[in-house]
Amino acid sequence: MLIIFLKELVLYNKLEDLVLDIKKGKALINKNEKSIHATNDDRFEIIHFKETLPVKNKKNVTKIRGKGENNCTVSVGLYKYLKSFNIPSHFKKKIQSNEILVKKVDLIPVTISIWNIVSKKFSRNYDIKKGEFLKCPVIEYYLNNKKLNYPMINLDHIIAFDYATDDEFKTMDIYSRKINAILKAYFERRGYKLGYFEVEFGKLDNEIVLASDITPDNCQLWDMKEPGSRWFYLNRKQISEAYKELIGMLL
Repeated sequence: MLIIFLKELVLYNKLEDLVLDIKKGKALINKNEKSIHATNDDRFEIIHFKETLPVKNKKNVTKIRGKGENNCTVSVGLYKYLKSFNIPSHFKKKIQSNEILVKKVDLIPVTISIWNIVSKKFSRNYDIKKGEFLKCPVIEYYLNNKKLNYPMINLDHIIAFDYATDDEFKTMDIYSRKINAILKAYFERRGYKLGYFEVEFGKLDNEIVLASDITPDNCQLWDMKEPGSRWFYLNRKQISEAYKELIGMLL
C-alpha cells in the first residue's frame, strides 16, 4: 500500500509540475472585463481578469486600478466555496494575482440568469417594481450568441438545436438552483442579498461542470443596510474600499 501511495504521490507532483510549465497563448475570447487564453497544453485555458468595467459602449470604458486582481480573488474564493458543496467546476488553480488556470471544457452555449430581486432590467421587462423580493428564484436561459443579440430560449430550443440533452439540461438547472441557494445564504450571513447572477456550464469527461466565474461583473449584491442599492460597488464613492469589504468576507 505504501508503494502504491508513493507512486500516486510522484504522479501527482509530476502533474503539478506540468501545470507550472503552462504558458499563456492567444486570446480566444476578449471582453471588457476579462479575456480567455489558449495555453501550450490542450487541457487548459487561462482566464485573465482586466481592470475595466463591463460596459456596452466601448467608447466609454471605465478602468479601476486593482479590479482584475480583486475579481480574481473573489472568483477563486467562490469556486473553492462551491466545491465544498460538491459543485464541480473547470477551476484548477490561481497562477497570477489576476489570472486563473481552468480546465478546457466543451462549453454549452447557454447563459443561465438567476433572479432573486427585481432589478432595473427585470422591472422594465415585466413591469414589476424595482427592488421587490421575488417569491421564488426566476431562472432564464439565453443563447450565448452575440450576433443574434443573446436571445432568450427555453428547454425546447436547447434540445431541438442540440445545445444539450434533456438530462444535461436538468443537471444544469439543478446546479443553478443549488448554487443560488448556497450563495444566497452565504451573502445574507454577511449582510448582502444576492439579487442576480449568471452562470455557464460545460462538459468535461462527460460530466456537467460550472464553466464560468462569479464576480461583481456578473452578479448583483444588494446591501441590506442600504435598501434599493444595486451592484455593491456602484453605490460607493470608494470602489476599492467596497472590494476590500467583499474580499474580507471571503477570507
